[in-house]
Amino acid sequence: MTSENQLDQLIGQILLAEERGEPVDREALLSDHPLLADELRAFLAHHDALRPNTHHSSATDNRSTGKAMDSILVPGPAAMDNREFADYELEEELGRGGMGIVYRARQKNLGKTVALKMLLPGALHDPSAVKRFYTEAEAAARLEHPGIVPVYNVGEYQGKHYYSMALIEGHTLARLFEQGPLSPQKAAELIRQAALAVHHAHQHGVIHRDIKPANILIDNSGEPKITDFGLAKKTDDSLELTMTGQIIGTLAYMAPEQAAGRKEQVTTAVDVYALGAVLYTAISGQPPFSGESHAELLIKVLTQESLAPQSPHGRCTDLVRICQRCLEKDPQFRYPSAQALAEDLDRFLHNEPVNASVANWTHRCKKWVRRQPSLAAHLLGLGSVEFVRQTTHWWLEGTWTQNLHISSLILFWAGLCLMIQWLIHRAGETARFLWPIVDLILITWVLTLVEDPYGPLLVAYPLSIVFCGLLFRVRLIVFMTLGAALGYLTLLVLRPAIDPPHYHLLFVLMLVLFGTIIGTHLRRLRLLDQIYHRRLNDEK
Repeated sequence: MTSENQLDQLIGQILLAEERGEPVDREALLSDHPLLADELRAFLAHHDALRPNTHHSSATDNRSTGKAMDSILVPGPAAMDNREFADYELEEELGRGGMGIVYRARQKNLGKTVALKMLLPGALHDPSAVKRFYTEAEAAARLEHPGIVPVYNVGEYQGKHYYSMALIEGHTLARLFEQGPLSPQKAAELIRQAALAVHHAHQHGVIHRDIKPANILIDNSGEPKITDFGLAKKTDDSLELTMTGQIIGTLAYMAPEQAAGRKEQVTTAVDVYALGAVLYTAISGQPPFSGESHAELLIKVLTQESLAPQSPHGRCTDLVRICQRCLEKDPQFRYPSAQALAEDLDRFLHNEPVNASVANWTHRCKKWVRRQPSLAAHLLGLGSVEFVRQTTHWWLEGTWTQNLHISSLILFWAGLCLMIQWLIHRAGETARFLWPIVDLILITWVLTLVEDPYGPLLVAYPLSIVFCGLLFRVRLIVFMTLGAALGYLTLLVLRPAIDPPHYHLLFVLMLVLFGTIIGTHLRRLRLLDQIYHRRLNDEK
């Protein structure tokens, strides 16, 4: 490795550590690389001078977390000397993202203040990063719309790639969301204006692909402006910077076809979906999907329907319908264009009937199953068990009293499932622990009532452990495994069996082994997810 490449690598490690909030032992770094000590000291001195504060605070990577980077916004005043760079005087650092750093700068020949974005040193030797940097600048430069941050100049100076753009006085939409959900009217108006800007980009052959609250700026007059075209796709460009299967963008606001890495299916519909996801956040204060891991969030985006957003400002049925149409899994059911979305939002603002069409009953049933898979699985399972029971009862002419007791218990179980789903929607993820508790109690209760409790129905215990595995919760798997073993032992006490004791011991050990295998695989999946997520951040 050449000294220049090694220096770039070390600088990249320093910047990455600062972005993660990790301490950097500068003295140890200098002593470990004596041949590069002078260059490192020069970089650190320049780096410290351009920081908005002096204690080496970390900047958040807005591409990986979705938080506001305020990349071209004005924070408080900063005391520092101006630095010369080409035709610009750098005044202060405003923020940094995955591959770029943004300064407030004064363009000397025009005498105006601009935002100057430069490619980070660690990305200079990555051809795809350089290409993506210029794609961002060129995509924004070809767009002239009041809702899009304009780019003034693109160039290279002393081996450093840069472009200048308008400096926006204000804050990001993400920062506005930190104050809580917006009123339905304000949310609709902001997304309407953003949709018109996005439609303008689409008309000029640019798909943004990373619309999220951190990439929508709100100026001092309250007008939204779209920025950060770093992941933009030009429909007339034959050069692809991404491979099939590669996921780019921010997952919480990403359309399913984009999240699946199917680049041939990425059309303007992905931006319509993202606008709907931002609208969802504006209404409810949280994105459509969340998860404890990248893998869990990805599966939800691909397979589940989001719950209807709940606004603390009162019911807004038409706005919710508009939002849900944007978030359709199938692109053909979304609005045909961002302009159509803007027009429907305009109808909502003028109290006119909206065109967010209600789907037919089969499509609505599919959406309901995807929206509440746990409830659907429980009701389907209980219904199947009851159907088989009633068929067997009529065929064998069993006792009516016992049959009525079991049917009543299954009906009661179904009612509890509806109540638990309602609690999950109201109280959040913590209510999910009610599923295993109710299931274990009622499984054991039903088995004590049937004629042969140690028959095929015992499969309900391992199936309940599998169900918890599908919820991506290791703690739930541990809880359900111990609960299933305890439930089976309780069944042995209530309905003593004539089988040898070691049969029952083997069944309990099988339950423990079952839970251990599923839990271990889930832990491995989450570990791989963490490694993948860390590498993704490193590449950015």
